[in-house]
Amino acid sequence: MRILAIDTALPAVSVCVLDENAGEPVAMESLAMEKGHAEALLPMIERVMAGVDGGFASLDRVAATVGPGSFTGIRIGVAAARGIALARGLETVGVSTLAAFAAPLLTQESDSIVAAAIAPGRPDRSCPWYASARGAAAAAARAQPTIE
Repeated sequence: MRILAIDTALPAVSVCVLDENAGEPVAMESLAMEKGHAEALLPMIERVMAGVDGGFASLDRVAATVGPGSFTGIRIGVAAARGIALARGLETVGVSTLAAFAAPLLTQESDSIVAAAIAPGRPDRSCPWYASARGAAAAAARAQPTIE
């Protein structure tokens, strides 16, 4: 499966093409920026896709981060993902920004629990915890049952 991944939720614009059969991203680009996501995103997608054999026709899915993050940035990324997916007849999926941060660590062979956090724009935001299958099993084995 080949996925075009778009992230505009935070102070950067990032585009990546991932292929489950490749050990590394097929193509990617990222640019730190506070403003200007709308102007930067589509030209960046065009540059990244120019480096992908088969171009847009080789894609199976389009993914975009859906937060937490900048509401305007999220709308820009989701709109671009939806437009590309509709034009190509592809599935679109939303990915939590924090899950995307944690994902590279979850693929490692480890007994660790991973926490992903960003500086919150609002004080009521929480920090989710993720565990790989091996990490979740290790955490469950260490847990002490409580009897009430």
